[in-house]
Amino acid sequence: FGNPVPGVLRDDGRAEELFPALLGGKQEIAGSMSLRGALWSQGEATTGVWENMSGNLALRMRDGHIGRYTVAAKILAILNLAELVEAQGSDLNSRGMPYQQITANFKIERGVARTENLVLQSPAMRMTAVGSINLAEKTVELEALVRSVHSTFEAYVKLNKRIPQEMLQSVAAIEDPGRLADTIVAHLSLKLNDKQSILEEIDPPKRL
Repeated sequence: FGNPVPGVLRDDGRAEELFPALLGGKQEIAGSMSLRGALWSQGEATTGVWENMSGNLALRMRDGHIGRYTVAAKILAILNLAELVEAQGSDLNSRGMPYQQITANFKIERGVARTENLVLQSPAMRMTAVGSINLAEKTVELEALVRSVHSTFEAYVKLNKRIPQEMLQSVAAIEDPGRLADTIVAHLSLKLNDKQSILEEIDPPKRL
């Protein structure tokens, strides 16, 4: 087990089957998924494999939804509520925010997968993000989430005249993901129980 073990990955399946196990958390994203790339690692079968993982992956996801109790999903749902209700009906409340496509290319070095070109396209808008996933520790780099929520909230404020434009400057200065989520939720037109569900989430990435 001391030498690197190379492998070519070609996998088509469902995101909801992969991401909970990969990230060690509850299911927050679903949809059809395609993974292509090359991976290699070294170490014992039960230890060291994730920490020593290297390679590259191309991710393509289509026709899915983002978890209901996230700030990004709530803003996107409000931005295009009429279209979403017509297309999804009550399904929006039970499943979350629909998206049309998510794409990203990842470079993996020593167990950390980084992307500079993650793109999410939804019926409401298009978002881009950068960030990383630590495969061994099952954590997500928050910069990607923060940038996405910043851009989504900006679009929401432009359509909602009741929120002062100065609020954008205040939110743009917030880098802490937990405080960012709490601040934005306070300005969204949500039911009380929906706001409470987001605020009760302890883990900042999941709250965003």
